[in-house]
Amino acid sequence: MAGGPPAVVRPAATVVLHRPGASGLEVFWVRRGEQLRFAGGFYAFPGGRVDVADAALPLANAEGLPASEAACIAAAARELFEETGVLLAPGAARVPADARRAGREMLVRRELPRAKEGAFADFLAAHRLTVDARAFTPAGRWVTPPALPVRFDARFYLAELPAGETAEVWPGELVDGEWVRPETALRRWEEGTALLHPPAWHTLRSLALGLPAALPLLQDPSRAPWGLPVHDWVVERIEFQRGIVVVPLRTPTLPPATHTNCLLLGDEELWVVDPGS
Repeated sequence: MAGGPPAVVRPAATVVLHRPGASGLEVFWVRRGEQLRFAGGFYAFPGGRVDVADAALPLANAEGLPASEAACIAAAARELFEETGVLLAPGAARVPADARRAGREMLVRRELPRAKEGAFADFLAAHRLTVDARAFTPAGRWVTPPALPVRFDARFYLAELPAGETAEVWPGELVDGEWVRPETALRRWEEGTALLHPPAWHTLRSLALGLPAALPLLQDPSRAPWGLPVHDWVVERIEFQRGIVVVPLRTPTLPPATHTNCLLLGDEELWVVDPGS
């Protein structure tokens, strides 16, 4: 957990890609590399921070959207294409595989010094494509708790996999990705084989009820019957895996730190480990 003042909150976007499977709804989740500063080793959904160039990306069917929302949708489309190769733009099927790979490689390289801004916009323009804002259904908003060293204000979107598109992760930040039933993903979390942040857990728990029932719970987590402790899109406790709950508490600790972590271990019987007491 961070010491000193809370980290600056940066806008971000996350895409919950889904498709109908043989046994019901499936979602595409990814495993983040252990080396990453934020959520290393965790399972999550494709996404990332909003870049400056995202605000200038042309969108179809975006009339009336606030500029901040449009930029988040642009970031969602860009990150989804970079990380999975899925392109949510009408006519995307005509883009050949080698051109897609080159486009994804340009997006990966944008993190390097002197990389060109607006690589995604250039790629779309070269293939006469425009991202369709209607392909992204708002599905909540989550703000990283102030005690963590890296913070995001992440807007979540549901997006259905279009016919002809295939999801495949680009190696690097992500280790792997797979289609999974929400119930199966939750079972792996219960068994301790998958780490999840609360937004991903809540999303999976909601989607296990089916899309129609899930949407109102995603857009307003306070309506969830499992009583997720959330205030202004910030969760007040973090259960990375079943039976290990972290509660960041403001305590009179050694400066510049302002919080210490209280750990609740167990299920029916709890052990409380509170270094700040």
